[in-house]
This record gives sequence, structure tokens and C-alpha cells, in this order.
Amino acid sequence: LKRSLLLLAPLLLGTGVNQLNVLLSRLLASFLPHGAQSFLYYAQRMVEIPQGMFALAVASAALPSLAKLRSRGEDAEAKAMLRHSLRLSLFVAVPASAALAALAEPIVTVVFARGAFGTNEVAGTARALVWMALGVSAVASVHPVVRMFYAYGDTRTPVLCGALNLAVFLGLGVSLLSALSHEAIALATSAASLAQLARLLALLRRRLGDLGLREVAVSLARALAASLVMAGSVHLIARFGEWQRGGNDPRNLAVLALSIGAGVAVYAAASRLLRSTELAELIAATDRG
Repeated sequence: LKRSLLLLAPLLLGTGVNQLNVLLSRLLASFLPHGAQSFLYYAQRMVEIPQGMFALAVASAALPSLAKLRSRGEDAEAKAMLRHSLRLSLFVAVPASAALAALAEPIVTVVFARGAFGTNEVAGTARALVWMALGVSAVASVHPVVRMFYAYGDTRTPVLCGALNLAVFLGLGVSLLSALSHEAIALATSAASLAQLARLLALLRRRLGDLGLREVAVSLARALAASLVMAGSVHLIARFGEWQRGGNDPRNLAVLALSIGAGVAVYAAASRLLRSTELAELIAATDRG
């Protein structure tokens, strides 16, 4: 049992740094006025939906394949698998990030705005959600990259990059706390994940050589373009809501549902026009399931 725990510890530190950030964010928020911890808590619950349901599932599914390719010495195929995982993760995470930011107030209103959770609470949580949403894509990308290190038997590098994540989070969070209040903590969370991802990719390239990430960059550019179109569309639709009336208002429920449905349709249509291959891949995977 002790040996198993020692082996698991680096894995948990490498991929679970965001949970440590959650604990530290509560500590930092304790120095802020009443309500800051709640704003961050509820915003975090929202960003965990795309991170947990989609991005982590893609990354976890890739690990056994990466390990098998590495054991057979098929490094080029392992890199291709990594690129494939990154493309699929970003194809889902980028629009999720854009939608959470564009619909922050409507989402927080419909999900939480009842009873004592009033307009001030909605505003505070929505501001935190916008900043946290910016990090969804980075967190989604970190997981397949970390699993690439694991496939090559390297558990040390992800831990070191996790430490960088913590350092950036604490540095930004503490330095900006007085100026931005709880929004500083949300911003620091996203910035730390971006720093962690950049360092992981740099070290992986140093170890394995060219990763062929131009393919991922092209896919990311298409996802960003389609997401911007989608975000603009849902933002316009959301203007028909009367969000000050709370989450139980039938009009608000209908407007948010319409916004989400239209957002999915617009993103799919824009992706098809931009010839994003990930859309067809996901549809085919769904049909096989």
C-alpha cells in the first residue's frame, strides 16, 4: 500500500494542481469581504462541467494508447495521438470557454439566483466565471500533455510544472488581490494553467523533438474563429432575458435554453464551414457509441 501511494503521489500532483489552487483560493478569499469565497466556489462549479465531462474524458481515453505506442517504440505515432487528443480537447474546450464567458450572467442567474442569492451575488459570481472560463482550454490541454509524460515514464516533470502553476497562481493572486478583489484569484487560476501548459509543451519538445503542433495550432485557430461567431450570437440572444428577475423566471429559462441551443448549432455550422475535421470525428465517435 505504501509503495502504491508513493507511485500515485506524482500523478496526483501533476494533474490535481487545480484542486490545490481551489483550496488556496479559499484561503486568499478569506481575507476579502464577505461573499468572495462563495463567488469563487460557484464559478468553479461551472467551469468544472466542461473540464470534467469532456476534456478529461478525452485525455483519459488516450493514456492506454499512448503507453502501448511508447512500449513498441512508435514515437511518431505517439506524437500523432497527442496531437489528436489536443485537437479534440480544444475543439470542445474553446467553445465551452467562450460560451461560459458570453453567458456568465444568464448561466449564474438561472442556476443559482434564488432566495438570498440576489443581483449582487449574481454579478460577483459572473465576474469570477468570466476569468475562470479563460482557463478552461488550458486545463483541457494540460491533461493530455501530462499523460504523454506518464507514457514515457516521466512523473517528475509534471510535478515540477504543477509547482510552477502554484507559484504563478500565488504570485498573481496575492499581487492583484487588493486591486481586483476576488477577480484576481479567478484571473490567477487561468493564468497559472496557461503557464503550466506552456512549460509542459516546451519541456516535452526538448525531450521528444518536434511535436508537430502546427496541426494543433491550425485546429485551434478554427475553433477560436467558430467560437467567436458563436459567442457573439448567444450574447445577442441573451439580451432578451430579464436577468434581474431571477432564475425561476420562465422567460429567462427559455432565453438561456435558446441561447445554448443556438450556440451549439452556430458553432457546428461555423466549424463545418471552416472545415474542422474534429466535428466529423466527434459525430462518428457518437455514432459508434
